[in-house]
Amino acid sequence: AVNSAESVGNLMEALAEAEISIPVVVPHEHITILLELAEEEEEAEVYENILAFVPFINTDSRDYKKFLKVYSDETGSPPSATWEAANMYSQLFLLKELIEEHGEDNELLKDAIKETKNWKHALGTLTITEAGDRAGKATVMKVEKGNLKNIAVHELK
Repeated sequence: AVNSAESVGNLMEALAEAEISIPVVVPHEHITILLELAEEEEEAEVYENILAFVPFINTDSRDYKKFLKVYSDETGSPPSATWEAANMYSQLFLLKELIEEHGEDNELLKDAIKETKNWKHALGTLTITEAGDRAGKATVMKVEKGNLKNIAVHELK
């Protein structure tokens, strides 16, 4: 298993050296880091065609724009990784709300997370399935010429 951005970079370099072209799917948390590495190393071609599933983000939504404005007003500049910042903010805020409502018992929190339905946050609304997965849409992104390109939107069920 490849579980860090550095490991993904090493894998991509090894595949390129061996002239092997296969799709590589990485966790969305790694994609921004990989693009920064590619830029620093001036080796964007090594990271070409990496795929990532990221939460669907409606960048035109009022909630998302409000988050960016409040963040910028508070810090003096916009977040460098806008959707990641909004996603992390939302996750922490949900956890804060659940702890306030259910206490710090891990089992109670785990059950409460699975009961989350239509929770409004910085990226829209969040529903969690009984299995504990996020329901809704995910964007499939691909690295092309050193940039992320949306190639599809997939409905998560």
